[in-house]
Parts: sequence; structure tokens; C-alpha cells
Amino acid sequence: QHSEDNADVIVEQFKNVISMIDDTGISTDDISKEQAIDIITEKWEKLLKNDFSDYVQTGIKSLDDIIVGYQKKTSNLICARPAVGKTALGLTFQDSFVQQGRKTGFLSVEMTKDQLMERLACINAEVPVDIFTSGEDINPTDSNNLMKSLAEIRDNENYIIEATTNRTITNVGRI
Repeated sequence: QHSEDNADVIVEQFKNVISMIDDTGISTDDISKEQAIDIITEKWEKLLKNDFSDYVQTGIKSLDDIIVGYQKKTSNLICARPAVGKTALGLTFQDSFVQQGRKTGFLSVEMTKDQLMERLACINAEVPVDIFTSGEDINPTDSNNLMKSLAEIRDNENYIIEATTNRTITNVGRI
């Protein structure tokens, strides 16, 4: 029962965050064609001047070169088959956003919090995620970088990581 209560709390917190994000969005339901064109024109003028202030860089240069970054005040969904790197990509984005000074949350229903934090530490320290299981000796620089990374994740309140592996049809459906 305790882990189910924990999952309920996490789901409620997640719903509250989503609700806050929804509340900060711009409503464009009742705008005229002229207003829509003004919005588009302003957006294009900024982009033509290399003003990307309406975008958040992903931290992956080759991706940012293609999409500029994520447009602020939008929702974006990452979808793919299992085991192709969605979690690694999401944690890479989170790390980049936090490095830009943004508070960023990450919620997983597949991995535990310690697994997510270990993976994030590897991403942040730029060391392979299999560093401890590869059978190779760990060099002192990588070891020090990993420990610094864990300390940064622990001390930086902009990293918000939540996880619940208590997946049932009812609690996943509530998200």
C-alpha cells in the first residue's frame, strides 16, 4: 500500500506541474487572421535576425541546427520504440536546460530515481553509462567527474527527478 500511496502523490504532483504549464500557455483560440499573421510575422522577423530568444536550446548542436531549439510555451512529446534512447535523450535535454539555468522536471514510469540519477550523472560528466559494467578500469578523471556530477545534481534544485515503477493500468492511465 505504501508504494501505491507514493505513486499517487507523484502522479498528483505531476498533474499539478502539467496544470501550471497549461496555465502559462498563450491562448490563441479567439484571434483574428490578422492577429495570427502578426504573430507569424514577428516570429519570422526574429528568426531572420538570428534572435532565438523564443527557443530553448536542446544542447545537441546538430539537432539545434535543424530545429533551432524547442519553442517556448509549447509542449513536445518524444516517442519511439522501447530501448532506443528516449530516456537518455530526455535526460540530456534536462541536463542542458538546467545548465541554461532552467528548472526542469523529469518523470519516469520505467526507471527508479537512483537509476535516473546515475544515468544523468554519466550524461553530465560525459562518461559512458556502462562505465562500471564495461570491465575496463575507470580512470581517476572520469571517477572525479562522476562524483562532481552527483554533487551538482544533489545540490542544484533545478534538477527535479521523479520516478515510479509501480505501473498498473489505473495509475498509468491517470497521468
